Amino acid sequence: MTQFAASLLARIQMLEVHLQCCRARLQDRTDVEALHDLRINLRTLRSLLRPLRELPSVDLLEQSAADLGRLTNPIRELQVLVAELEQAGLSDVAAQYREGLEPAFQQLLASAELPRLFEVLDAFPQIWRLSAREGCLRGLRRRVRRQFRHDLRHLPRHPDSSDADLHSLRLKVKRLRYCSQVYPELSPLGPRQLKMLRKMQQLLGDWNDCQYWLLCTAQDQRLTELRKGWLTRGHDSANQAEALLKRFRNTGS
Repeated sequence: MTQFAASLLARIQMLEVHLQCCRARLQDRTDVEALHDLRINLRTLRSLLRPLRELPSVDLLEQSAADLGRLTNPIRELQVLVAELEQAGLSDVAAQYREGLEPAFQQLLASAELPRLFEVLDAFPQIWRLSAREGCLRGLRRRVRRQFRHDLRHLPRHPDSSDADLHSLRLKVKRLRYCSQVYPELSPLGPRQLKMLRKMQQLLGDWNDCQYWLLCTAQDQRLTELRKGWLTRGHDSANQAEALLKRFRNTGS
C-alpha cells in the first residue's frame, strides 16, 4: 500500500473513532454540540471519499454517511431555529419548539442508518487493504486533483438570484471548500480564495436558514413579526454571496 493510501485509511479510521464518540455523547445527552460534531465528522468523511468514488466499498461508505447526514438535517434545523427564536426574545416559543428535540434525538439513535454506518466502517479497512494488494488504488492523488478541476469548472460565474440557483451554488461552494480542507496539499486554491469560500459558505448558509424560517412563519403565526427581518436578511446574504463569487472568480490562487 502506498503512503498516501495508508494515510487515507488512517484518517477514515480516526473519523470512525470520532463518530463513535459523538454517538456516545448523543446517547448520554452530555452536551448540546454532539449533533453538530457528528455532522462535521460525517461531512469530513464524505469529502474525503468523494474523489475516490467507484473504488471498492467507497460508494457504499459514502452513501451510508450521506443517509445518516440527511437524517440529522431536520434536527439541526430545529436546533438553529430554537437559538434564533431565543435571540429574538421569543423564549416561550423557543421552549415549545425545543420540546421536539428529545423525540427527534431518540428517533435518530434508534434509526437503522446509525448502526449501518458503523457496520460499513468496520468492514472498510480490510477491503481497502485488499484493493491495495490487487492494484486498485493506483492514481489516488490524480483522482483528487481531477475532482478539484471538476468542482472549479462547475462553480458558476454569474448565478441569478433564484432559490434553485442559490441552493445549487451553496452545495458547490461547500463541496469545494470541504475538499480543500481534507486535501489541503492537493488543493489548487490559495489562502485568499479559501477565505472567500468560507465567507461565501457562511452567507449562503445564512440565506438557507432564512428560507427555512420563512417557511415556518407560514405555519406558525407567532413568528409573523420576524418575517420581514428574515426576508431582508436572506436577501442581503444572497447578494453579498453573489458579489463575493464574482471576486473569487477574478482572484488567482
